Amino acid sequence: MRKAASLVIMILAVAAISSCSGKGKEVPKAEAAKPGDAEAVMHGVHVRQMVGGRMEVELWAVEAWHSQGAEWVRGRNVKAWYFPRGRKPAILHATEARYDVRAQRLLATGAVRVESEGSVLETTELTYDARRDRISTTRFVRVTRGGNVMTGKGLEADPDLGNLKVGDPHINATRPGEIRPLLGGGETKTPKGR
Repeated sequence: MRKAASLVIMILAVAAISSCSGKGKEVPKAEAAKPGDAEAVMHGVHVRQMVGGRMEVELWAVEAWHSQGAEWVRGRNVKAWYFPRGRKPAILHATEARYDVRAQRLLATGAVRVESEGSVLETTELTYDARRDRISTTRFVRVTRGGNVMTGKGLEADPDLGNLKVGDPHINATRPGEIRPLLGGGETKTPKGR
């Protein structure tokens, strides 16, 4: 996920080409009336990012748009598959996502789901901080691995769900042998600031 900034630049380039060629359409007036008006809407977005000859990120969105000054990019019905070097692949699904270019933060909202090698995280809001290469939320979370389910309020973890920290964890272990993998090799405790 640390290459998210260059991914956003690629999306913005596609958006700029789309809006300059007239293929984009105007954002509905309700959206355009907000600060940071959107430039154009693209439909059926699919972006692949190659780094050093290998796939780093693949992104799909039913719709995507960016601010006129390119400070942010947003998408609806977003799916992003990350193939980071030295880590497990992870896939993110979100009803909506917004990436702030300057802050290098992605905010995923709605039905948010992260999957990585058998572990599944579900929540309603999740932030990815590219500078720290960490995901976090203050919302209710549900992490499932095999027959084990951990719920809690608040989470901080690596993007591939490793080094997981969950606030107020409750574990329902129907397969106790899989508890350690559920914790992702990290500790389970209340995230800082709780």
